[in-house]
Formats: sequence, C-alpha cells, structure tokens
Amino acid sequence: MKTIRNNLAVLKYVYRFAPLMILFATLHVIAAVIVSVSKIYIIYRAIDLVMTGANIDLLFASLLEFLIIIAVASFFRIFYTYYISVRYRIVYIKKMQQFLFSKVKHIDMESFDNPTFYDNYSRALRDSVYRGMRVFDELVRFVTAISITIAVGTIIILSDPILILIILVSSI
Repeated sequence: MKTIRNNLAVLKYVYRFAPLMILFATLHVIAAVIVSVSKIYIIYRAIDLVMTGANIDLLFASLLEFLIIIAVASFFRIFYTYYISVRYRIVYIKKMQQFLFSKVKHIDMESFDNPTFYDNYSRALRDSVYRGMRVFDELVRFVTAISITIAVGTIIILSDPILILIILVSSI
C-alpha cells in the first residue's frame, strides 16, 4: 500500500510539471487500442468478403481503408514514443530539478554533515528526477495493455463467446 501511495505522489509531480503528457498518453492508449482492434477487424472483414464472394475491388478498398486507419494510429504512437515522450521528459526533469533545488535552499548547512541525511538527500536528488517518468511510463504501458485486453476480449465475446472457452482451455 505504501508503494502505491508513493507512486501516486510521484505521479502528482508528473501532472504538475508536464500536464500535457497525460493528454498525449491518453491519445497514445486510444491509438494503441485502435491499432489492435483494426488488425482484428481487417482479418474479419477480409474473410467475410471472401466468403460472400464479393468483388476483389471491394476487398482491396476495405483493406486500404483499414491500412490508412492503422497507419494514422501507428504514426501517432510513434510520434508519442519518439517525440512527445522525449520532449516532455526533458520538461519534467528540468522542472523537477528546479523544484528540488528550491527545496534545498531552505535546508540548514549542518544537516549536510549528518551522513544519514546526506545519503537520503543524494538518493532523492539522483532518483526523484527520473523516477516520475519511469512510474508514468509503466502506468501508460499498464493502462494500454489493460485497454487492449478489454477491447479484444469484448470483440471475442461479441463475435463468438465459445472462443473464450477455447482460449482459456488452451491457456491452461
């Protein structure tokens, strides 16, 4: 429980110092779900069109439509990973360092002679700058995985509930 509380406290600083990061992370999760669901739907649509004997042009048009959806969502995911995440990570680190240094100004110089205090102080400076982004990145990965699992599970349940039993049996 203490770990969860500490992680939530760290996430407050991410929200405070880089609030747009949360908006872009939310869009990243949505894009990841769209890509996963689109991949499943492309296969379903292609099989359906082939089984009904539809014109090949209709099949290619559907595939092109889904390819565009996946390309746009994938572009956003890549943009988030390699640009937004890096840019806001730098903003967060800069603001967190400024915050920590502003706190250090109010500490007595005598405290630095205490080895326990100095060890804690050094660890706080070293870890706190990067810890927030690591916790945030893990939270985004977790939420993405859960969202994709729920979306794919919903598709499976809606299309054929017996598939859930097959998946559970094969997993066991």
